[in-house]
Amino acid sequence: MAKNAGLPWDVILGAEVARAYKPQPEIYLTSAQMLGLDPSECLMVAAHNHDLQGAKSAGFRTAFVGRPTEYGFQ
Repeated sequence: MAKNAGLPWDVILGAEVARAYKPQPEIYLTSAQMLGLDPSECLMVAAHNHDLQGAKSAGFRTAFVGRPTEYGFQ
């Protein structure tokens, strides 16, 4: 998706790197640590509140992105 949209990335971190899954704090904290950042310097952008709650509990700032047609048109 990023390649087709022409979006540049420096690194992609996720569950495989952290050996944990959202919303466990380890996934967020490991990502911040690997980037050499304090969790308060990080922003988790997501369309699901449970992901944002997990990130916030780990000290991240959060941003919600609504996807009104995620489950189809209603």
